[in-house]
Amino acid sequence: MISYLTASIMSEYLICDPNSLSDTEEKTYITTVIDFMIKNQATIHQIPYLEYAKEMLHMHKMVMIYNKKAYLTSNQPVATTILSSWLRQKLFHICRIKPFQSQKSASNFIASDTAVVDNCLYIGYGMDSEHHLTQVLSKDLAIIVRDLELIDRSYKHLSSIFKPLDSGTCLCYLPAFSDKSQNKIMEDFTVIHVPEQEVRLGACHAICIDNQVLIPTQCEQTAFMLSQHDYKVSFVDQQDSYTGPKDYILKIN
Repeated sequence: MISYLTASIMSEYLICDPNSLSDTEEKTYITTVIDFMIKNQATIHQIPYLEYAKEMLHMHKMVMIYNKKAYLTSNQPVATTILSSWLRQKLFHICRIKPFQSQKSASNFIASDTAVVDNCLYIGYGMDSEHHLTQVLSKDLAIIVRDLELIDRSYKHLSSIFKPLDSGTCLCYLPAFSDKSQNKIMEDFTVIHVPEQEVRLGACHAICIDNQVLIPTQCEQTAFMLSQHDYKVSFVDQQDSYTGPKDYILKIN
């Protein structure tokens, strides 16, 4: 198991203001997420939701943040402009992935293919993100990078099948990774094996603050296993079309 540098910094998140949403169910859902985070002493920033920038609702997919660098991965101009303006005001350096070696255009890169655990970056590749990003981001960020190959097209992004809860434990659906990547995950973490049915319900899109975890109500087996590992579980009711609470927030610190 890798030993990482751990920094005791209060968690800080960006999320859409639920009062700017017209959909009552989405408003209730995001309010529940915010209440959970405030209860667990996270700092919350809110940004208005705009109908012509719908991608803002899922900003977790739009940007990867590490050490005051923000890598924007969305091609949606309005949402990207709004989010980058907000981040610049908070003194983040806005970055873009540069073309790799002889490439003429930038590499494919989706923020939801990344997970940062202290001073280590996990990158899922094989679907939407390209493998050589491990080299690019390792150099740009001066960070340990662990590449994880995704092999099941039912799960195109790392965030849907892999959720580090801390530097030693994770929620994971191992069959969606290559054998080599499964071994890497099991070397680095104690794995809580999420049943496939609950993966599809969004169990790996959990939010974890210290030992407090927020998951969809229907994920009962995952909740039981979390409790066996001394995590305290809270639930959020969600519609079938929702992907899980983490998808609606952006961790900025």
